[in-house]
Amino acid sequence: MSGSLKLFSIRGIDIRVHFTFPILFLFAGALGYSLGSKEDMPAVGALVAILIICAIFVCVTIHEIGHSLVAQKCGVGVRDITLFPFGGLASLASPPEDPNDEWKIAVVGPLLNFFIALVLLTPFFLRWLPWVPREELKFPIPPTLSGILLWLALI
Repeated sequence: MSGSLKLFSIRGIDIRVHFTFPILFLFAGALGYSLGSKEDMPAVGALVAILIICAIFVCVTIHEIGHSLVAQKCGVGVRDITLFPFGGLASLASPPEDPNDEWKIAVVGPLLNFFIALVLLTPFFLRWLPWVPREELKFPIPPTLSGILLWLALI
């Protein structure tokens, strides 16, 4: 897609980022900076906001790669994947001829989102299971991290 920069390729599929994408980082950083507490340094709030945006777009990229890989398996060419500030787009060379292939291509993205949500929510649910004493958890789960993971999974 014109107006985009190639980041990397997977199985011949270029992963690109649109030129408007940095605006999202500027907005998130400014918002995080303004919401950061003065005691914790506002720059930490900006950094956390930018890292959350990065985590969200890792999930968006996985979602789009899922669509693309299934499309390739069904014999449909994939031009590229472009990440925009509002999400991603896998550009197929042509629509699939078989409706069953179209269904497979369409459903794999949400299934990957569900899997990502399960992975992200596991620490949150482990924290509250009555039969898992908190002191026996192998890793500490601060409430803030649990909240961030919950929101990322829900998105």
